[in-house]
Amino acid sequence: MGFSDFRLVGDGHRQFAAWVRELKGQSGVYVIRDLAGNVLYCGESHTARLYHTLTRHFQAWSGHTAGPTYHRDRVDVSVSVVPAGEAVMLQNAVILALNPEDNRRVPAYALVTDEDDAAPPADDDGTSDIPF
Repeated sequence: MGFSDFRLVGDGHRQFAAWVRELKGQSGVYVIRDLAGNVLYCGESHTARLYHTLTRHFQAWSGHTAGPTYHRDRVDVSVSVVPAGEAVMLQNAVILALNPEDNRRVPAYALVTDEDDAAPPADDDGTSDIPF
């Protein structure tokens, strides 16, 4: 599956949008951008916790796994639900292609650098899954 259109995750209240809640039990990759279209962050879940991994960016969190936090009404999100084994590779390809502002802290050794390995999976028509 390719990336969805960018959508708001909710209206600023406690409940997330229905499309976000439907991510429970899924693996995949998400891209967060500000409303001006600047890509801020790319994340993934390869453990069928895409809903939890994405939504923690919209609540207070701390500790060694803490990442950037955003206001729901100031960003929109695009998601690609993929098999668990493809999530990390797709995330790496998106980070390499888009250089998101808040992923710049990722050590270079953590990203795939071989162009063949870093290429996002192609659809049946040979196009990339990264629509940006």
